[in-house]
Amino acid sequence: MRSVILEARALAFSYRSSDEQVLKDVNASFGPGEVTSVVGPSGCGKSTLLYVLAGLLTPGAGQVWLDGSSFSGLRDGQRSAIRASQIGFVFQDAMLDPSRSVVDNACESAVFSGIRRQEARPRARELLATMGVENRDAHRPGEISGGQAQRVAVCRALLPHPRIVFADEPTGNLDPGSAEVVWAALRGAADRGCCVVVATHSPLLARESDQIIDLSPHSLGLPETTSSNNESFPSIAGPNHLVTSPSDDASSSHFATGPTPPVGGVDV
Repeated sequence: MRSVILEARALAFSYRSSDEQVLKDVNASFGPGEVTSVVGPSGCGKSTLLYVLAGLLTPGAGQVWLDGSSFSGLRDGQRSAIRASQIGFVFQDAMLDPSRSVVDNACESAVFSGIRRQEARPRARELLATMGVENRDAHRPGEISGGQAQRVAVCRALLPHPRIVFADEPTGNLDPGSAEVVWAALRGAADRGCCVVVATHSPLLARESDQIIDLSPHSLGLPETTSSNNESFPSIAGPNHLVTSPSDDASSSHFATGPTPPVGGVDV
């Protein structure tokens, strides 16, 4: 029987500046050891869904459940404490602290998860080496490229061995080789039991996932989901998105509290 860590139950969300619902009746479940890709065109709600699932935004309707109880219904401080100890988040624009070195940025998540600095720094350097940015460890974020900054952000998210990792377009600014390295790191985290949820525009990466959530308008009203071998599954997606399995074998302070997504400014 499939184990479930995280659930979206009839989620809906609208930004206050608009009456239009970005998310409507989203239902999905996420298990340990799985990579889920959230796909769809810009503006369809991919980033917003990740923010809501991570407790950075509160749904207008429905609930996010974590380990069988309501996560979205908790107070902000309670959600922040859970993020700090259990959740890693790779933001679309990296969100590194410009005043701190690359290695200190990578260690940031350790501060909030209770890992001692002397333990965090070797792990940070190991991750930076995996991402090919170990020679930039003493640089400031303003002295590295956008692609390098994004790889540092991935290191920061993975450093405390979180139970759940959300990654918002983690390969969007990367060359193909670097994108493969990042994807391998996320896949490796899932292989070690982490639940990984990725928003991506890459169909190639999405096909390597265990589950795909399609927020495209063309998925509206579809009663069933299909896997790559055309096997049909009962829909768990609801009327506004499509959940599929691409294979038979499903295998800073802003880290703790999360930034406030700019209204109308996030690539939803």
